[in-house]
Amino acid sequence: MERTGENTEACTHKRYAYIDVFRCIAVLLVVAAHTFVIGYIPPTITTIFDQSRFSFGFFNIGAPLFRGHLGVWIFFCLSGVTMAMIAHSDVAKNGTDLHDRGSFKNFASLFWKKRLLRIYPLFLLHLILCNFLVRAGIKVNLLSMLMLSNLFSSHITALSSVMWSLVVEIQFYALFPFIFRFIDGRRRRLALLLLVTAPSLLLLKAIFWNPVPHTFLFIMANNVPGFIFFFLFGIGAYEFREKISDIWRSKYIKIGGISLLAVCLFWNTSRVLISTENLVFLVATSLIAILVMGGMRLFIDNAFRAGNPLVGVAAFLGRASYSIYLFHGFAVFELEHMLESFHHILIGAMIKMICGVAFGCAVYLLVEKPLLQIKDGIIRSYLAPAANKNAILSEETP
Repeated sequence: MERTGENTEACTHKRYAYIDVFRCIAVLLVVAAHTFVIGYIPPTITTIFDQSRFSFGFFNIGAPLFRGHLGVWIFFCLSGVTMAMIAHSDVAKNGTDLHDRGSFKNFASLFWKKRLLRIYPLFLLHLILCNFLVRAGIKVNLLSMLMLSNLFSSHITALSSVMWSLVVEIQFYALFPFIFRFIDGRRRRLALLLLVTAPSLLLLKAIFWNPVPHTFLFIMANNVPGFIFFFLFGIGAYEFREKISDIWRSKYIKIGGISLLAVCLFWNTSRVLISTENLVFLVATSLIAILVMGGMRLFIDNAFRAGNPLVGVAAFLGRASYSIYLFHGFAVFELEHMLESFHHILIGAMIKMICGVAFGCAVYLLVEKPLLQIKDGIIRSYLAPAANKNAILSEETP
């Protein structure tokens, strides 16, 4: 079986600008959708923005505002990339034998504890703030706290419109150690998983064919079975990163890929939600985005090291993307009432979007970063293996 080469990137837990830049793109797509199209708390379809005003034949300059789902899919792919990077690093540092039962058990246990420490504290703060704005019952809050809301209700009835994606993330984390052990650096096994799970993308259509909670197809589509391919594709983007980079050395392929990504982003559609006609097209968009990530990683990292201000700002927003993702809606929600009589809808929406991003950045600096330091201290003191107390996770976001 073909094994991956030596994992040079996984030897350290430093941050990579290209991952943060694509997190920035993903979170801005989500914030735009929640600002212009989808009400955040409670999640409702509001059609704030008339996309037809900016339509030019097959293209629409306002189309990215309707691509929030695409941003979430990119986040899922990025989770696959970062989890593969982190797992390779932990295995190398701790000398983990994935096929030894005790060693694998320690690896999986440490991985799950680190992920929960990373996600859960900020998520609980998000739940508390949601309850100040929405009167939710005990059942909804309990299911939300236990990350089980997708199994018993839809994200349409959840406390906020981002909660469902975090539940899918947690489900992926639960499966990841077993997936990682099965692949064990063997690219053919990874290719087999991608081939087997590719039909699962058809489950996404169930949300739009039969958007009724509690039905079997809806529950499958709204949980990890409907999105597993994106996570696996992210793992593949990391495992095959060198080959992807070699392919993208050609400037023609690079220009063609970026152009195709732009076409996908600005393709004209008058629908608020994804239609079955363009679902496959938008899935292809998210895959192209990850290919661009694999091919553009050296270019973005070099621009970041050279002090490019645009890349620097994008990288910062990527680092703050978890806080922005969770908390932008609170600013948008409050400004929705303050700007209710504001006649310039587009300008008002832009103000709300900017304030939402700014509020998320403030939460990152004042809350998330201190929590990360506490998390790293807990891991060093209580969770890290005795042989390597410095084997901690970098501040990766879902």
